Amino acid sequence: MFGNSSGDKAEVNKNKKGYALIGYEPVKGLYFELYGDYEDAGNQTKNNLLQGFVGYKAERGRGGILLAHKHQEQGSTEKSWDVLSLFSVISLNEKIDAVLRFDRNFDANPQGAKIAYTPFATNASSSLLMGALSYKVNKNLQIIPNLKAVFYGDPDTGSKPENDLYGAMTIYVKF
Repeated sequence: MFGNSSGDKAEVNKNKKGYALIGYEPVKGLYFELYGDYEDAGNQTKNNLLQGFVGYKAERGRGGILLAHKHQEQGSTEKSWDVLSLFSVISLNEKIDAVLRFDRNFDANPQGAKIAYTPFATNASSSLLMGALSYKVNKNLQIIPNLKAVFYGDPDTGSKPENDLYGAMTIYVKF
């Protein structure tokens, strides 16, 4: 697929992005997916992303593993970073699910400070640990209190960032 590279902004007929995704479910509940994209982001910037995902869904829960590699060229500068993400959701009863997620950024993410709600330092590798309880009020409403902790590795430059702890309340409404 080819499309607009300006995200959720208006189409400007510049900076296109190509996407490709293939998924396969060999048996019920087990899913494999490969994804890739290439983007000409303008200002001499080119991005590409490759990722693989394996997920499993059973009666009482689901889980998955994602590996991703992003490469960015900006003028004569090149940067790459790799991410591993693991998640699990376990149904405790009809109304409550326990959610656990772990993300490992093996390299400093130069765009980390721009991540909404959970910004990351841009000079060090990081690990994110998130835990949540999802309470289903009804079929269209969930209330999800969650905690996120970010732990940093040794910095590429500068001083080591302090670890972060975030608390949030997510309200999921289906219309």
